Amino acid sequence: MSVPRRPSGVAAADDAPTAPVPRGARRQALALRKERLLLRSEQLRDEVTAQSQALVPWLQLAEAPRSAWDWGRTHPLMVAVALAGLAIWRPRRVLRWGWRAWSVYRWWQSLRRPR
Repeated sequence: MSVPRRPSGVAAADDAPTAPVPRGARRQALALRKERLLLRSEQLRDEVTAQSQALVPWLQLAEAPRSAWDWGRTHPLMVAVALAGLAIWRPRRVLRWGWRAWSVYRWWQSLRRPR
């Protein structure tokens, strides 16, 4: 879709020459514009902050596995005791899930290996 063009030689209303603006007035206008832009930026930041509050529960949910992983890395003995207890209580289940984890690990390594 093209914009219609004016015939050459025809000036638009906004093309009219303007009178020179004194330096002090120009600086004052720029300072006022800057102040308005800063206020608008602050309003937009506040609006984004308010709207992003709806995402907080989802972000916390996504953070839970990471927190569990970090806890497991700082408490390896607790993880080993839990796995040993699970192996005694449900040995077949532990072996089945261990085999699955090993298979996924080998598959992942084969993807990472350069060909």
